[in-house]
Formats: sequence, structure tokens, C-alpha cells
Amino acid sequence: VTFSVSNSEIHTRLKITYDGNVLDHFIQWKMYGKGEYVTGLESANATIDGRDGARRNGSLKFLPAGGTATMPFTIE
Repeated sequence: VTFSVSNSEIHTRLKITYDGNVLDHFIQWKMYGKGEYVTGLESANATIDGRDGARRNGSLKFLPAGGTATMPFTIE
């Protein structure tokens, strides 16, 4: 999966690529403040519903004790 954001006014662009099988959710959030605008684009392995919501919808993931996970990504 690849996503990018750009701002032509300041000649800036960010591109992130990651494995959508590992980080299988994509979350966008925004904050509008007086004279400010912030957006977050986040690849994730969970939704914003919390553990109870994930448990209910069957998407809660577990990492066993001593287990590891690799989540490769590139930033350009």
C-alpha cells in the first residue's frame, strides 16, 4: 500500500509504502484549529474502536508472550 501527501505551497511531499497484509487498517484524522490545520495518515494493525470493539468485530490481534512482529515500511 502506498499513500502520499503534498503541499505545493511549500514544495513538500511525503510518500509512505507499507505491507497492507500486516498493517491492514488505514486511519486518517484531522484537527482544525484557528489558523492551523493538522492531518494524520496512519497505517495500523487495529481500528480506532479500541480492544472491546475489535473483540466484538473479530479483528483483535494477539502477539504471544515472547513473540515478535515485523512491520516494514519506506518513507520518501
